[in-house]
Amino acid sequence: MDIVRPKPRQHVPEDAKKVFSGVLYGVYQWEQERFDGSSATYERLEREDSVVIIPVTEQGTILIGREQQPGTDWYLTVPCGGIEPGEAPEAAAKRELLEETGYAPVELDFWFAHQVESRVDWAIFVFIARGCKRVSDQQVDSGERIEVSEVSFDDFLRVATKDEFQNMNIAPKLLKAALDPEEMVALKKRLGLS
Repeated sequence: MDIVRPKPRQHVPEDAKKVFSGVLYGVYQWEQERFDGSSATYERLEREDSVVIIPVTEQGTILIGREQQPGTDWYLTVPCGGIEPGEAPEAAAKRELLEETGYAPVELDFWFAHQVESRVDWAIFVFIARGCKRVSDQQVDSGERIEVSEVSFDDFLRVATKDEFQNMNIAPKLLKAALDPEEMVALKKRLGLS
């Protein structure tokens, strides 16, 4: 499957002005005519795209992290992070997986990509990393603490539907699989668990 960046649902017009440049986000504003003929100021955020990785070990367990960043409580997650400028999504997925877990995959499979929400131009690319094995120590940056553990597929499904699970972008596909036996078979096959 080719990796295609999904189009944002709302485009920034050419006459929009960038009113803020932050570390992660740029904010654009423009005047937009509404359906009743009036106009209002509209905004759109842009940021670098991200990757999310579901790592499946050689033994068929799934790696999850218990993570904390400065100013946050601990939360549950799978490896994820930003795509650096000029970096391909696949390269970012391999880099983030290695940095956050110390594991490398035998096979990396692009699952899907989506735009996070209509007013933010931010695509997330989701990968499944099969055959993961530890090849190094974690290389987390000074702004994160990550405790990695291995869980069964069933435990992963339970974790991924909890409020403290950060990667809610994968939860709908996991819930769909939990409700549809055919989808569950397809998901397990994709993860290399069947």
